Amino acid sequence: MSRRFDSADTASLAPTVVSSEASRRATPEGSACSAPEPKAAEAATTVIGAPAANDDGLALVGKLLGDYLVLSRLGRGGMGTVYLAEHRVVGTRVALKMLHRQLATQPKHVERFRNEARLLNLLGHENIVSLFDLHTLPEDRYFLTMELLEGSPLSSLMGLPLEPALSVPILVQICDALEAAHAVGVVHRDLKPENVLLVTGPMGEPRVKLVDFGIAQLVDCESETLAGGIVGTPEFMAPEQWNEDPVDGRSDLYALGAFAYAMATGRPPFVRSIPVQLYRAHLSEPPLAPSELNPRVPPELERIVLKALAKRPEERFQTARELRAALEGLLRADEAQIVGSTAPPATDGDAWAELARWERCAPGDHYALLEVGLEADCVQIRRRAHRAISRLEALAEKLPEAGRERVEALMERLHAAASVLGVPAWRAAFDAERGNYLGVAQCLGAGLNAAQLEALRSDFVERHEPQVEQALFQQKRGEHEAQHGRAERAMGEYAQALALDPLRLELHERYWPLARARKLEATLTLRAARAGAKTRG
Repeated sequence: MSRRFDSADTASLAPTVVSSEASRRATPEGSACSAPEPKAAEAATTVIGAPAANDDGLALVGKLLGDYLVLSRLGRGGMGTVYLAEHRVVGTRVALKMLHRQLATQPKHVERFRNEARLLNLLGHENIVSLFDLHTLPEDRYFLTMELLEGSPLSSLMGLPLEPALSVPILVQICDALEAAHAVGVVHRDLKPENVLLVTGPMGEPRVKLVDFGIAQLVDCESETLAGGIVGTPEFMAPEQWNEDPVDGRSDLYALGAFAYAMATGRPPFVRSIPVQLYRAHLSEPPLAPSELNPRVPPELERIVLKALAKRPEERFQTARELRAALEGLLRADEAQIVGSTAPPATDGDAWAELARWERCAPGDHYALLEVGLEADCVQIRRRAHRAISRLEALAEKLPEAGRERVEALMERLHAAASVLGVPAWRAAFDAERGNYLGVAQCLGAGLNAAQLEALRSDFVERHEPQVEQALFQQKRGEHEAQHGRAERAMGEYAQALALDPLRLELHERYWPLARARKLEATLTLRAARAGAKTRG
């Protein structure tokens, strides 16, 4: 009766990780503080036989690309260079992935770059990194704006055996991400530790982010498999990839088994210096039992890993959900908790109470239904929608038919809320009617451009001409205060004007620089106070 959250109408994707300290320190030229270029790495996709490509290096740093000011370079991958960028008006920081200049002249690589955006636009999952928008510049230059992550690649933990208490919850989350991808027909095809980022979850636990879908493909709707040449990373490629045979989601599960093996033993299942030897090993050689390399590997974990590494797809786990269930069984046997799992309500009485709580949300109040603030960014909205729908699916299993029908009605409301708030143009129109300029600012940061904003505002002005005139009066008062150096009062006037005319770009351009300056001043004051207290102590 239930259906999975379909985010095809929203925007999401992209591989980039930046250290927390680097993200805080990197600032635009001429700002109150400066710092060296932050260091980070984009997880590179390996394409066998791919041509070398030149990137723009540091030439774009300090340049304005559309509405984004490039602050620093974060890393370089096979398809593009990734930069830290900031929206020129609202100050939202994003990862900006620019397709290499040389590749931008080759239609097949441009199509692959666009394909990355299209495929991940189908996904809206908390364990998959989010895309905001795909942009095209003059002279055939292309870039993606993406979620900026703070964390490290899974490869940073590899090299030594990991305890199952650490590795298995990570594998469970990867299964969650793959299940979401496979459910809409997306096969990653390059699953490897460098394409799994670990960020910090709300309880301090490792939170998985699956990235780099640059060579992912949609399976054929009829055959449920795809073909497309030898692509992937040799240490983690399934036998059918080596043979250029059709692949499906089970190929991703083989790759997951390969680096589950590496997490258990400290090395991939096959280590060969010559590619042809690696090819033969994946096709015909059985891997050593993990316990032969690490006697502490539990027998059940060994069974799971070896089944995932079966040469024939039909002998592996058939779905990511099946693999996840096996891993969760291992955790339950060890009386461990599953990171990020959603347990169903304990009793029927609890289920009815939770259903009543959901139904108390007023119809049309999308923010309340998703339990997010008016200033929530698009990534937060996506994740909350996914969690909410998963929770309702679990709730429906505890209720009789009458309750399930009510859950179905709630699911429809959740899908409507996620669709409206997940698309910047739709959300901006929704927020404008409610005077929520904070939400409109998030839409600007997520890629809503000036032309789109002006088109929305034209419709808005026709319906709200008196309050737009009042907003202009408030704006002039704000300008007067700003001219006399009264920044705090100017901010107040601009905020009132924005509440009346949330789609006026000029107001955002006046308000947000003042807001950022005030926030910076407050931060510096707090640091100075703490430093003084430490000195006195």
